Amino acid sequence: MEEMAANPAVETAAGIRASKKGTARSGYLAGENQVLGLLKKILPPLVVFVLFIGGWEMVVRMLGMPPYILPKPSDIAAAAADNSTNLITSVSTTIVEALIGFAISVVLGISLAILLRCPKRWKKAYIRTPLFCKLFWS
Repeated sequence: MEEMAANPAVETAAGIRASKKGTARSGYLAGENQVLGLLKKILPPLVVFVLFIGGWEMVVRMLGMPPYILPKPSDIAAAAADNSTNLITSVSTTIVEALIGFAISVVLGISLAILLRCPKRWKKAYIRTPLFCKLFWS
């Protein structure tokens, strides 16, 4: 027992770690602190976003702007909900095309990097090729 008083965390005979502090209570406070920390990070940008969208909606309604100049956020949300299938198709197509373009650029970039690290004879041929193309096809 004296050992436990001197050391705040001592293993007991059963192999359970004993501590002066209540582990259940301190664990609860740690989880509570994490939630508060998360709220402190997320809440300010969320409030600014809501105020921005609300202000936009209010200004457009008060000024009576036509939708083709500045649509209301509620109109944009309604149009997105009405055309959700077309939007999903278009977004998926755009993502696939962007990934294909990225893959092509990676392959070409790595190939050109390897080519530039090749012997001087190949490097001279590679460097002169754009000049040749410019002279005869411009």
